Amino acid sequence: MRDPLFFEDIPVRVRLSARRSTSIRISPARELIVAAPYGSTEAGILKILSGHRGWILKKIEELDQMRDQSRSNPPLTEQEIKNLRHAAARLFSQRASFFAAKLGVTYSKITVRIMKGRWGSCTSRGGLCFNLALLLAPPEVLDSVVAHEICHLVEANHSDRFYQLLRHLYPEYDIRHRWLKKNGNLILHRFYPELY
Repeated sequence: MRDPLFFEDIPVRVRLSARRSTSIRISPARELIVAAPYGSTEAGILKILSGHRGWILKKIEELDQMRDQSRSNPPLTEQEIKNLRHAAARLFSQRASFFAAKLGVTYSKITVRIMKGRWGSCTSRGGLCFNLALLLAPPEVLDSVVAHEICHLVEANHSDRFYQLLRHLYPEYDIRHRWLKKNGNLILHRFYPELY
């Protein structure tokens, strides 16, 4: 199999493994990454891509728009990151305390990091960790992530009960989550310009 293939002038990298299904993702470098089962053929993969043509072209267009926008949002300087760190601990502590009080729960500590892959996390011992990049999001979006992690102090999963609790605590969660899903890479680009 040729590597890369091309679909609609978009490079395609195929990774074969002992899996049962085929997945497609688009890398920040504007490549289609296809994970497929051993034995998959070039023709079969191109057929699968054709079946997802609309989704692929929409995602590529969104990626191109994001790149255009990111040019007007340059990477942060070390001083700017340092300033964000100074503000972060107090802000996350205030918001976590607010939501924890509403649920009647406590957390053990708060850590703030720059993370590529997640916006927040909650440990089994009640420790909360938040992505520094959230300080570049609207306050309502930051609140939605804090509320999400506070709810994990009650439900350490993503069950229906968890989301019922979260939507009770923060009714606008779905709207804010959609914003973050759509615009999160623009924020992360300020910290990781080489990846986004």
